Amino acid sequence: TTYNADGSIASQTNTITAAADYTTPTTTVIGVATAIPVVGLKAAIDLDSVSGGTPGVSYSVTHYGVEYPIVGGLIALRAGKVTDSTNTIDQTTIGAGINIGLGLNVAMMTDAKNSKNNSALVDFGFAF
Repeated sequence: TTYNADGSIASQTNTITAAADYTTPTTTVIGVATAIPVVGLKAAIDLDSVSGGTPGVSYSVTHYGVEYPIVGGLIALRAGKVTDSTNTIDQTTIGAGINIGLGLNVAMMTDAKNSKNNSALVDFGFAF
């Protein structure tokens, strides 16, 4: 836009750029979990399959996890692993949770592919 000395518009050019087309990928998640009754160990596995979308990369992510209750089920010890088919994700988690009506969880996650992703978490909330 070019303005005259009195503030009026002398000339104006409008340029409109259309956004690039983007398609969202299709994600399918299949999971299974089980508990061993006498021991109380819980185990779960989830497989996420992502395909299509922009830029058209397909991959899968696998989550494994176990939880073991102790102290009459008031405390749960947890561990998990996340990997992917492109070999860019390799995360391990360990943690513990306390459930006495109010939940307190503590966890640590390490990333073998990128140490900048290593983290610790403390979370507090209501469990019902």
